[in-house]
Amino acid sequence: MADLVRRRAIDKGRWFVASGQRQSASGANYVRVAVICGVAGYLALIVWGLTQGPPTQKSFSIEIPFALLAMVTGAFYAYHLDNAEAGKRPSRAWELGFETVLTGVCGLIAACASWQIILGAAGAATDRIILTTLINAAVGFALAWYIPQAAAALRYDPLVEESKERVRALQTAAQVRLGGAAANWLEQQHPALDGISPRLAAIAGVDGFERAIGLLQRPQLLTA
Repeated sequence: MADLVRRRAIDKGRWFVASGQRQSASGANYVRVAVICGVAGYLALIVWGLTQGPPTQKSFSIEIPFALLAMVTGAFYAYHLDNAEAGKRPSRAWELGFETVLTGVCGLIAACASWQIILGAAGAATDRIILTTLINAAVGFALAWYIPQAAAALRYDPLVEESKERVRALQTAAQVRLGGAAANWLEQQHPALDGISPRLAAIAGVDGFERAIGLLQRPQLLTA
């Protein structure tokens, strides 16, 4: 469901927003994905419940908290795909820890709320609440382990890798030549590069990379 919502938004040009010369995903999109996945997850739980017995008001109420798990899973799925596509994945520890903790917390909230509805006192099912929390945290860890790596592998493109190598080489050369001013220079538009930044020129192709390197060696153009 999260993938479907994301792809439809991308096709309509509504997923990414401009941020300077770059594009980034809007946080509102993750909220939208979470809500849609939560509704879909809740309906799926209701349908599953109907196969186990006749519906009751309590059965409808019990499943509501567990929609949180579908919400957080869907939002993280879109988040991981965006990071992989942009080539800006956070640290592995952040990927694993963030989703594990949030999924575990949502499992804890859902378990407490559900047993409160069932027993009238969540404390009477402490052991089951702890077990549910641990299971959901483990599921979050597993998803965070697999999805980012799978998304990055699917996005592999030799041409993209070559452009990244050119950018890294240019960044290194600029750091040696300009020191602390390298970051600003890489993003500054230059008439000698047809009005684009050295970083974008390097991404565009070998010719742009060579022109950017040539510009870097010409002090009179560094402030152009």
